[in-house]
Amino acid sequence: MVISSIFAASLSYAQESILEFGTRSIPTKLVEGKEGIIQIFATTGTSPVPEKLPGLTVTSLDSKILRVLTVENSELGFVSEVIVKGIKAGTTKLFIAAPGFSSVELPITIYGNVLNQEKLLVKTIPTSFSSEGPFKGLIYVELVDEDGFPVKANKDIDIFLAASNTNLLNIFQENIVIKQDDYFAGTHFEIKPTGNTETARIYVTAEDMEARSADITIDKLEDLEVELYFFRDNVDVGASAIGNIIVQLQKDNTDEPVLATQDILVKYKLTNDFTINQVGEKTSTIKIRRGDYWGSDTVTFPAKLVGEHTITISSAEPLSLATKTVRTVTQENNTGNKFVKFNALPILATGEKELIGMIHLEDASGAPIVADDNLEIEINSSESDFLSIDTVFLPNGRGSAL
Repeated sequence: MVISSIFAASLSYAQESILEFGTRSIPTKLVEGKEGIIQIFATTGTSPVPEKLPGLTVTSLDSKILRVLTVENSELGFVSEVIVKGIKAGTTKLFIAAPGFSSVELPITIYGNVLNQEKLLVKTIPTSFSSEGPFKGLIYVELVDEDGFPVKANKDIDIFLAASNTNLLNIFQENIVIKQDDYFAGTHFEIKPTGNTETARIYVTAEDMEARSADITIDKLEDLEVELYFFRDNVDVGASAIGNIIVQLQKDNTDEPVLATQDILVKYKLTNDFTINQVGEKTSTIKIRRGDYWGSDTVTFPAKLVGEHTITISSAEPLSLATKTVRTVTQENNTGNKFVKFNALPILATGEKELIGMIHLEDASGAPIVADDNLEIEINSSESDFLSIDTVFLPNGRGSAL
């Protein structure tokens, strides 16, 4: 009998702080008869944070002036894009709400059509980045008059974009087009942090129009370390001698994960004091890939040998060293109730699949045991709209699984 007893069931997230709505209008001034985009994202203070907005609702308080067409996630993953259409000139408000946020009313002004085009206006979202990510941004180019009001193009206008330093910044489309009767166009860009404080510039040009530019600032990377996670102090090697090693890139002296800006190779070593001939020092590597923040591997302990083992990890960039002492034991039998224990990892909400922790089996006394049959173990999230957890498969003869 297996009893799912998840005692460490609460997940810890990278940062606990009060979240507020941040908004950006694209273009900055909306015109009657045309569509625009209202970007909505989470912030702490004035800084955007990589948090999704599940359950976001956006309502126009006067649909005769402004109509909400769709609400959807952009390619950035953490920015919700609200497609709106100006119906007639005037002022109204958008009512914005989502679970965990205080609702806000965003004033919106719809301007009448103006037919003379004067100059380019360049906007980037955001204008500054952390070296820890996220790494993607948006750049939009608008046609505006001398007062900064948007105007419609009387023909297709080719816009050319160029980065001052392609080692720091990559523009997804270097040629975009503001279509006739439209007044803005945009594309994505991606930063490539070096770990130092840097500034890159995006140049914007169009025929017969004054060139423009936008500066992108990349902040210095904070001190980082690679942390070792091996959640069990004791491993049953009577039937199975396999355990799971997890490594995670974090801010130094915290449990806050950080996305890697380059591949990180982590070496690990299993040592012990045994002298039996087939048992010696075992070494291998785990790679934390660029854009990820964790890696894992299985480690095999000497079968049916009781004693202490030391797991050591090390990395050069960032310079890290960590150890964990594990004791191997043998259980005489595998009968009685089995309890499933869950150990949670700090995670980032990246929108991709994440390693959230490890499960392992114990008997009623807390001693490690292995499964005597294939097991499918379900872990439920209290916020299923925000976090969906796959069923965990624990094979016969194994004591733990990720």
